[in-house]
Amino acid sequence: SPVTVACERLLSAIGSDVSPSEMNFLSEDPAKKPTSSDFNIPLLKGMVDAVNVLYDYQEKNSCNNPPQSGGPGGWYYLACTEQVLPIATNGVTDFFWDQPWSLKENSAQCEIEWGTPSRPFWVPRHYGGFNYQRDFAMYSNIIFSQGNLDPWHLGGVNHDIIGGKDMISFVMKGSAHHLDLRYPDPADPIDVVRGRETEDFYVGKWIRETIERNLRESS
Repeated sequence: SPVTVACERLLSAIGSDVSPSEMNFLSEDPAKKPTSSDFNIPLLKGMVDAVNVLYDYQEKNSCNNPPQSGGPGGWYYLACTEQVLPIATNGVTDFFWDQPWSLKENSAQCEIEWGTPSRPFWVPRHYGGFNYQRDFAMYSNIIFSQGNLDPWHLGGVNHDIIGGKDMISFVMKGSAHHLDLRYPDPADPIDVVRGRETEDFYVGKWIRETIERNLRESS
């Protein structure tokens, strides 16, 4: 898992030699391998401490090896409990097999696989979303980035939230699914480049605000 890889590389970087395997998804250049100078050690130590809260709170492991909660298995669980997606195809207005969607059948399958029925309204009932301009006005510090080539953007938050603090939304022309979260590439559309700059600006702003607030509260 990514956490395992990060942990292993952190331990190696803290030591003397770093000779990890190819970066693959994390880098478009297979020949580019990180060295100890590529690591922000305090930051990675903080990441490991954060992960340990969930996976090693008793401090028994030298390196975490969490289950694939972010992999396909974890996604299917979320698709039953929090992110129920009623997607159907008919083979007439699309080019997929005829596959209707039924909440009853979906819920029965979730019971079999995960021991829980489908909860299609859990997210909007807990966090809002039926009317996101109204429901999200109490929130702060969220960036909703969408790509116009990503079909999911049609169900996303595509406008800034009026009244919310730093509730930013933008749709990147020429971008597919989470292209802004991948490594930069010379072929990236200009909207993706600007999107990353926006994300860097606000995340940095939020970190500085948090540090300043903590200093004030501790003084």
